Amino acid sequence: EAALVDAVMTFLNTSTAGWRSDTDPVAAATARIRTQATNDLLDLIRESTAGMGRPAMRTARALFEHLVNYRACQADHPVAERYCRHEEVMDSIVIDQFFPLLEEGHTGNRLKSIRHRRMKAERESTRRAKDALERYGSGFVSNWAGSSLRDRAEAHGLGDDYSFYRVGSAVLHGNAAGIMGIVSDVDGEWSVIRTGPALALCPLAFASGLRFYQT
Repeated sequence: EAALVDAVMTFLNTSTAGWRSDTDPVAAATARIRTQATNDLLDLIRESTAGMGRPAMRTARALFEHLVNYRACQADHPVAERYCRHEEVMDSIVIDQFFPLLEEGHTGNRLKSIRHRRMKAERESTRRAKDALERYGSGFVSNWAGSSLRDRAEAHGLGDDYSFYRVGSAVLHGNAAGIMGIVSDVDGEWSVIRTGPALALCPLAFASGLRFYQT
């Protein structure tokens, strides 16, 4: 309970200022990561207290990524710049996915207006994305850091916690180990896999995610 209060007070006492990523990428990157981590912490609290073990594990997994990214960006100006510039690539992808949904069900002037906004957004995002890809290469789309999360975790003293990330990945990707918290063995012969929330995952997710946020 005390740890929860401390974490929430950290959130209440933190204000995030806006930073220009082209003049101070470290400040811009760490501010964005802090904001995302705080939002995820609040989600984790709600999910854990509601007994939603699987969503809580996925959120705690994200908090580990935030921690690794925060340390990497804080320690290395070029890494922070890569982090910020990856938004330019993702903007282009989001526009491609988002605007077709907006166009559905509209006709006439409303449809023309949406398509005009799309063309304007695409023109700017395409230029920025092209600049970023020319600098960092095509692999930048799927891997902004240019290295694996595990390598970055180990480089910043978080290698021991990577095992939790792997457990969280099992739940996220739905592999065989993703049934943790909803399965039990009967007489060593039968496995009972129930539907419903994975209550047993809540303590692990909450304790781990809170620790990642506070570290």
